[in-house]
Amino acid sequence: MSADRTHGGCDALGVPQHDFSTNSNACGPCPVALATVQAANASHYPDASYTDLRARLADFHGVAQVRVLLAGSASEFIFRISAWVAQGQTARGEPMLCHAPAVSLPEHGYGDYRHAAQAWGLALATQPDHAQLVWACEPSSPLGQAHHDWPTDLMGPLVVHDSAYAPLRLSGRPSLNAAQRDQVWQLFSPNKALGLPGVRAAYVIAPCALQKSVQRQI
Repeated sequence: MSADRTHGGCDALGVPQHDFSTNSNACGPCPVALATVQAANASHYPDASYTDLRARLADFHGVAQVRVLLAGSASEFIFRISAWVAQGQTARGEPMLCHAPAVSLPEHGYGDYRHAAQAWGLALATQPDHAQLVWACEPSSPLGQAHHDWPTDLMGPLVVHDSAYAPLRLSGRPSLNAAQRDQVWQLFSPNKALGLPGVRAAYVIAPCALQKSVQRQI
């Protein structure tokens, strides 16, 4: 895998007049979200456990609060979970028997999946059933399509369902039902749908099987 890293958005020359490199909401910032961010008090450190925020997110998704884990950004979590797999952890949070973990990547997708895998020395698997880490983005980026290349057993490899663009879905239905989504990691970066990609906010919902250990393991 190449070590080159390409990321959409601004570069050293500033903000482009027309930017087709990202999938942020074309309507611009959500006024309510923008006002909330602008009114936030940043003069104090937040609660290190983000208790209130995690409780609100858990209530929004209808899951146990212990399953909600905050991330510095989607990219930060991508690197964190890649490191976890590279260090020998399985989808069930147990030591891995395989000594050379591999990753399955979508044909088209966010470049940091590949870059994190390269940084942590993960091999590239040709099939999801041969991988220890599987990335799935649905709706996909940049095509907005369903993900079809799921592993046979969702609890075999560690599967991350990147749901960054789910709020922008105009038609169609998710490939996984609620019970299946409970078996995988679900990654959310709501700043894209809210038109505020510079906020770099993200969180994940851990699989049900890991809810007793996720806060101390990753």
